[in-house]
Amino acid sequence: MSNLRASETDEERRNRRVSNSQRMSILRASETDEKRRNRRASNSQRMSTLRASETDEEKRNRRVSNSQRMSILRASETDEKRRNRRVSNSQRMSILRASETNRCPKDRCGINKSVSPDGKIRATRYVPEHCPSKLHQAIQCVSGRVLLWKGTTPENAETFVPVLYRNRA
Repeated sequence: MSNLRASETDEERRNRRVSNSQRMSILRASETDEKRRNRRASNSQRMSTLRASETDEEKRNRRVSNSQRMSILRASETDEKRRNRRVSNSQRMSILRASETNRCPKDRCGINKSVSPDGKIRATRYVPEHCPSKLHQAIQCVSGRVLLWKGTTPENAETFVPVLYRNRA
């Protein structure tokens, strides 16, 4: 083969190297607009032709997305299962570590735990600059769980929405 190819002209070499995709594009260059339109009828267009004959009921059933299927499954979950599913690995680690020491996981930021008059362990400082979203935050640690309380002052702390602490370190 090498002897044959040595005598090839540049033109012959180029022609031999034309890939399948190039051959197809050469063929398609000679297509009429009508042929091109017919060839481009995609699977989705073929499906829409089929779907035009569907009943409304069939259409609704087909449109149930994966997320809807999941929400149907999750509707049967107990509150306990839901809480367990939502706790991420990093949150689990934070919860474990909070019960190991006398300081909050954010001790690098200088938030020390203190016991409030109602017996709960809560943070004594708000550190707005620590939070990427610039919300004022405090940490409340209750029985080993670390909660993130969002708000501006300790006075309205009871109106804060508690969420599981996410370690932003």
